[in-house]
Amino acid sequence: MPLKTPSSPAKSGGKPKGKVLTPSSGKDKHKPVSKKKTPSQPPVVSISWWEALSPERKLDIVGAVMSVVGLLTLLILFSAQRSALTGNMVHLLGQIFGWGIYILPIGFIVMGLWLILRRIEKLPPLTPERGTGIVLFFFWLLAMMHAIAIPLELAGQAALDGWGGGYFGSFFQRILFNSLGTGGAVVALMAWLLITLTMIFDISVQDLFRWTNVKPLIARVREQLAKRKTQTDLSTARENAEVASNGFTPLNRPEPVVITPKLGVPITTVKSAEAIINWQLPDVKNILDPGSAPSVNEEFIEQRARLIQETLAS
Repeated sequence: MPLKTPSSPAKSGGKPKGKVLTPSSGKDKHKPVSKKKTPSQPPVVSISWWEALSPERKLDIVGAVMSVVGLLTLLILFSAQRSALTGNMVHLLGQIFGWGIYILPIGFIVMGLWLILRRIEKLPPLTPERGTGIVLFFFWLLAMMHAIAIPLELAGQAALDGWGGGYFGSFFQRILFNSLGTGGAVVALMAWLLITLTMIFDISVQDLFRWTNVKPLIARVREQLAKRKTQTDLSTARENAEVASNGFTPLNRPEPVVITPKLGVPITTVKSAEAIINWQLPDVKNILDPGSAPSVNEEFIEQRARLIQETLAS
């Protein structure tokens, strides 16, 4: 029977107060005790130092790294002694870019400084379009160097030796000249150059070929040529004058200019706008004051004479 705890007597018609303890069965012994569920905490996300930087700071770091890499590459290229690592690196870069290996570090330095000094108002902003144009212009240089200096039959061997534009120049040369021919390749290279210039300078093709942009340059060139011609004429005239005068400076007197009036043409005179004033000399009596004879101080003269006599006597 279940055991009852002592409690007050139950009322009629009600339930007894107190708790009834029943022995647990075997099944209840192995039943897990239910616990209250705690709210789950958000997982901790680790942020790297690069993600914590602002976009402006990231651009500064990228510009500094590009400048340092370009400067180190230049030092390696022009160093007299190279280690095995730097020698292999220079050989590999020469095979990839050919003669462009000397242009690549300069481009890295310029673009890195451009990123660092981008806040200066006089410098144009380095946009993704300008960056793409600069990269395309570098590849155009590789293609031109390989097309001008290396024959088409020796394109692959020249790239292995590090000549011309390297692997990139050899690739573009074979693609353009084998598929389009010589004339088509020249046209494609010119179009390639125009596209890169419009992207770098952020102008349209019409603005690039507009004659109004060329006129000021032509006027400036003409002005410089005129100045040089004038200076040459002056120097020639001076030399001729020195030779004619045998080392003496001649006296150049201007010749009188005589204007002969033409018959039948009326002579026009220019009337001065100012009124003519008749000046009269003032009278001498009004200018000069009557003079007076200076007064003589006899006592002062006697003192001076006495002083001179005493000085001579002493």
